[in-house]
Amino acid sequence: MRNLLLRFLINTVAIAVITSGLLPGISIIGSMIPTIAVVALVFGLVNSIIKPIVRVLTCPFVLLTLGLFTFVINGAMLEIAAILSTKLTVNLTHGSLYVENFGWAIVGALIVSVIDVVLEAILIRNTPKEVTVRYVPDAPPAEKDDDFDFYDPRTGKLK
Repeated sequence: MRNLLLRFLINTVAIAVITSGLLPGISIIGSMIPTIAVVALVFGLVNSIIKPIVRVLTCPFVLLTLGLFTFVINGAMLEIAAILSTKLTVNLTHGSLYVENFGWAIVGALIVSVIDVVLEAILIRNTPKEVTVRYVPDAPPAEKDDDFDFYDPRTGKLK
């Protein structure tokens, strides 16, 4: 649950950064804060539901381009999130995410990825992890079997 909330906050910050005027081709039309929250939620759902299917279907292209096709996939996910958020947020928040063209979507997805990596390294890596310490007792001492002790251990001679 905590990681889910952190992912939502990271997406919210990333969407807020790319729509703050950093990229002229990506903007929020209408009320800012509620629209950014809904767009971040939609973007998270698109990345968790649609993106794995697209990755599997485009695996040959990703391998052929040595991973560069991933930028196209990320841009497509941002474009899909913009389309879906336009349908959803117009009634809820009276705003929408506007992406001018697919080139801006790829650049925006690149910036979202960089922000995601940085914030994930800061926030998620430093979360305390549960450590389990197990105590392994020493093995019990072996019992002496006098039937087979032919030598005296102190002298090394036969008994």
